[in-house]
Amino acid sequence: MKLYALKCRGQYLKVSDREGYQWVDLDKASVFPPEKFPVIEEYLEEVKKRGLRDVRIVELIVTESAVE
Repeated sequence: MKLYALKCRGQYLKVSDREGYQWVDLDKASVFPPEKFPVIEEYLEEVKKRGLRDVRIVELIVTESAVE
């Protein structure tokens, strides 16, 4: 499974209606499936407008298997 996130200097973007944009560790990040890629592109443009230049979209590859 592929998911996408925004990354900047080792932290990931979390989008919250209540708290706005926050930079967090991966386990708290907002992640998006491929069909929502236009949404993450909009977030990328927004944070760049706020002055962050080294932000990039990263692809996360998730695999699932049972843990025994």
